[in-house]
Amino acid sequence: MRTQFKDVLGAAGLPHRPFHALRNSYTTLQHEAGEVIGTMSKLLGHASIATTMNVYSHLAPKTGRRAAANRDKVLTV
Repeated sequence: MRTQFKDVLGAAGLPHRPFHALRNSYTTLQHEAGEVIGTMSKLLGHASIATTMNVYSHLAPKTGRRAAANRDKVLTV
């Protein structure tokens, strides 16, 4: 699988990335699309939401900004 992934990246003219980077990209995109952490945790096969939050804690600041923006939308009359 890794060799095939490397070949696909090369054919597309993209730099080498670890295969696991796909999982991280998928999770980041899901998060940015507004998917809830509980659903993402299940899809990733994590035993608990805490595991997902520990691994992807760098996403938390974006969650805070999104929450603030949503709050502003709700409170704007």
